[in-house]
Amino acid sequence: MVIMTLCRVIYLVYNRDFFSLEFFQLVKSFFSGLIFDSSTVAYIFLPFTVLSLLPFKFQTANGFKQFLRGLFIALTLVCVTANLADAIYFKFSRKRSGIEIFTMLTDESNPVGGYFVTYWPWLLIIAALTLLGAFLYVFGTPNLSKSRRKWWFYAVVTIVLAVSARGSIGLKPLKTFDAARFVPAEMVPVTVNTPFNLMSSWQGSSLERIEYFPDSIATQFLATEKFYFDNKTPPNHPNVVVFILESFARDYCGWLRDQDLYTPFLDSLSKKSLNFTNAYANGNVSIEGLPAIMAGIPNYMEVPYINSSYQNNTVQNLGGLLSELNYESHFYHGADNGTMGFQNFIKISGWQNYYGKTEYPHYTRDYDGSWGIFDGPYFEHVEMELSAKKEPFVASVFSLTSHEPYPLPEKYKSKYKPGTLLIHPNIQYTDEMLRNFFTSARTKPWFKNTIFIITADHTSHSKDKYFYSATGKFEIPLLVYDPSGQYIQAGINSKTVNQIDIMPTVLDIVNYPYPFFSLGTSMLDTTRGYAYQKNGGVFQIVSYPYVAQLKPNGKFVFFKKYKEDNKRYFDLFPAEYRTRKLMLRKLLAFVQQHHNHMIDNSFYLEH
Repeated sequence: MVIMTLCRVIYLVYNRDFFSLEFFQLVKSFFSGLIFDSSTVAYIFLPFTVLSLLPFKFQTANGFKQFLRGLFIALTLVCVTANLADAIYFKFSRKRSGIEIFTMLTDESNPVGGYFVTYWPWLLIIAALTLLGAFLYVFGTPNLSKSRRKWWFYAVVTIVLAVSARGSIGLKPLKTFDAARFVPAEMVPVTVNTPFNLMSSWQGSSLERIEYFPDSIATQFLATEKFYFDNKTPPNHPNVVVFILESFARDYCGWLRDQDLYTPFLDSLSKKSLNFTNAYANGNVSIEGLPAIMAGIPNYMEVPYINSSYQNNTVQNLGGLLSELNYESHFYHGADNGTMGFQNFIKISGWQNYYGKTEYPHYTRDYDGSWGIFDGPYFEHVEMELSAKKEPFVASVFSLTSHEPYPLPEKYKSKYKPGTLLIHPNIQYTDEMLRNFFTSARTKPWFKNTIFIITADHTSHSKDKYFYSATGKFEIPLLVYDPSGQYIQAGINSKTVNQIDIMPTVLDIVNYPYPFFSLGTSMLDTTRGYAYQKNGGVFQIVSYPYVAQLKPNGKFVFFKKYKEDNKRYFDLFPAEYRTRKLMLRKLLAFVQQHHNHMIDNSFYLEH
């Protein structure tokens, strides 16, 4: 328990910019964390505990004692390594890691070996804490020879272990999201520990059916069947290109912050685009962003959809639906084929063609040394590929270079202003490579008849604490650019939108002639918009500037939060109580529709 607490201290100190440092909140997090630590110790050290209690003579043998000591140290090493490795990874994931981390670690494209070089001082910290555990073991080992002879001793130990492991004496065992009962959602990662979250996410990969409302009422608050067809005109057939920019937070985008920042090309393009100024991601990592953008599946489970037990469900993505209008679909990602399960997800949900590093002809020349192909040559390759494709097509391009460890081609390393974060030069690089892509594409016949959607998979680091808040950490850019002006008029739209709205928006633009399943709504719809996230076990709905949260204990919280302001405002005008009531019902309906349709494998419509 001492070692686990020290790991929590290190976790907090290393990621201090992400968390509230108010004394009262820290005390609550640390004391509540003892409950999760005791559960972890009860589970992880169960082999050691059982072997220590065996009532046999060989217990006193020196060899067996040394074996127990080695087992204790090995289990301590597991706990320390999991917690401290996750302290590093938290800067990217914004949460404690679950079982999805094993998929990432076994991914051939993931440069795990490079992490040992980059973060070698952490190996010394891990070794020091493990040795501390070995030192404390010598002074903490009781003499149980007399206790083993008494039946009540085993009864007491069994009860204590059972209660510790479950985390309570209630009917349900402790889960990660229970931490939100004790502390604010933002402090949940401090309160729990990584070994516990690994076990919790493994056990919690299945959803429970929800019945907040009768289905007919839930559908009134959130209709899952969308139909945008205008039968006065036939379907349109513009090409569609979706750029998913790695880690492009609103924080870096000049046009969204009224500052000269790191995106001069996108700043200029925003003036020619439909610019959504209140756009939100549905998750925190790439493996959560892709299903949201491509298939309208938000991150509303303990583990990402791609790694969940529902990964083989029937779902329909943008490429599969547009194929019914004779579109060809192409997905480009310059990383190793199969990275993060993208290839399987794209194919199983109806996308026709996947292109990864294997299909890129100049891999050796343009490899970034970490993840895959530099954005510059890869964007150039994609532009040439699209020029040779049959129209109409829908394509998605997932960028790479703005991913940690932030490699840059040699000739660009000193070109950009350094900014205040390591990622800032890479944001400028990708922005310039987008400029080159559009400069070349404008000369091609297919360009004029193409709708471009530019967004991000998730956010990233910031020096501004606002961007670690309940809303700030999900704020991303979202531009819709129509060079012809035939389908989309340029302008600023302050409607609240999120990634799951992208698919229905495209289907609205092309005048898709069939009903389809979607939890999102067309961004061209003039009704009020909403964004949905799962934030540290708390279900959240945003309709700027309003935020509503549903905690695991059923408590509902409603407040206003303005951009660049880290305060929550709970005072409401009388008319705002209607908004509060509506957002609660929409949030409950969203959770119910998501969970039940996922369980029933009905995230699609037949026609």
